[in-house]
Amino acid sequence: MTNFSDILAKSAAEIKELALLPVGTYFGTVKSVTTGESSAKKTPYIRVTMTVDGIDADVDEEALEEAGGLVTDKGPREIRRDHYFIADQETFGVSLKRVLESAGVVDKSYAEIINDGLLNGRSVRIGYVHELYTGNDGEQRQRGLVNSIVFIKEAA
Repeated sequence: MTNFSDILAKSAAEIKELALLPVGTYFGTVKSVTTGESSAKKTPYIRVTMTVDGIDADVDEEALEEAGGLVTDKGPREIRRDHYFIADQETFGVSLKRVLESAGVVDKSYAEIINDGLLNGRSVRIGYVHELYTGNDGEQRQRGLVNSIVFIKEAA
């Protein structure tokens, strides 16, 4: 495990960026559902954090290996999806509605779901894509984005 002194001894050129997972469908487990707000604009959001446990047939296994695999030296890879409160409750609600329908918790409030941990530990199918964005330095970069979360129905 790296300590802070080791990082301070390196130049910026020596620091490797974490490689993106390849585009595709992954299987995972919900680790937590929390609320927060963005640092820049203070926009409120609901964050779903998931561990990545497996891959579907559409994930390039060689690219996954090059990206460091599903398990790092810190444990299973984690990815997250932030649902931002953009304009109004209706717009915000739509972004979570399909997720909650697939989880079977449409009769609960968001507060109940989060406070009671109703989604924690549940298995999910995760759609993962890459998107281009412009960094603060004006450079174009790619980032990973969870574009879908579907809960896997538990066997009866």
